Amino acid sequence: MMTQVSYSFARNNLAQVLETAEEAQAPVIVKRRNHADMAIVPAAELRSLEETAHRCRSPKNAQRLLTALQRALEGSVKPQAVRDLRGAVHKVRCIEFAHSFNTAQPKLPSHLARARAMA
Repeated sequence: MMTQVSYSFARNNLAQVLETAEEAQAPVIVKRRNHADMAIVPAAELRSLEETAHRCRSPKNAQRLLTALQRALEGSVKPQAVRDLRGAVHKVRCIEFAHSFNTAQPKLPSHLARARAMA
């Protein structure tokens, strides 16, 4: 549940309000009379929200992210280290580059072909 405090409480206890937001890594809503409520948000959380919003601007990218999230929640894919994923992407790019010269090249392994399709 999101923490809510009055403007007067926030003004008189700013350090405590900031600590609450930091510890929970969640917004603290500051309620104000006759004005819009405001939120105190940890900077890292704000950057994360901005990045997510940026990545979801493209409908195609938003769909990819939702599909990846669904697979992760279902546990239908085995977790991989970032290092391994970068290696797979590098292999796909090398094979695609070689294919661009129309030379006889090995067929993409199925797991790399899936990685390419998701990229």
